[in-house]
Amino acid sequence: MKIRIALLFMMLVIMAACSSQIAENLCLERREYRDLGEVWDDELHRYVGVFEVYEYPPEIIGGLEEVRSHLVYPPMAVRVGVEGTVKIQATVNEQGDVVKAEVIDSLALGCSEAAAHAVSMVKFIPACHEGKPIQSTVTLPVRFRLIDNSKDENAQTE
Repeated sequence: MKIRIALLFMMLVIMAACSSQIAENLCLERREYRDLGEVWDDELHRYVGVFEVYEYPPEIIGGLEEVRSHLVYPPMAVRVGVEGTVKIQATVNEQGDVVKAEVIDSLALGCSEAAAHAVSMVKFIPACHEGKPIQSTVTLPVRFRLIDNSKDENAQTE
């Protein structure tokens, strides 16, 4: 009788441990595929989900050089000598267009606005999840650096 009770107790402990592990795995799965919420898509006239996890991240067509080609160093920032990095969080839709460009870390005298505008002008290969293009977010650094004027008349961005 004591052996049966001990076996029954051991089975209950094992079942509890297994169900705990299964529940933990389900929670991990839910956390892994948790979305960031929804944003309004002006083109589709509806809210669409923004995914946090994807198999393939969004990529700028043309790389960061494409961002640089759209970037204009604000003249006042050049005169004052403002240099640094602006971080932009861009929301990229399923077609690869930037639907929102938000400044995360800023610089003065129009650099943040110039960086956000440049990022909003580029086209992306959209992120993919389960083989389908999805809306996602990406954070991009946009660096402003002045080039020695004795070598070049214009300020450059990097």
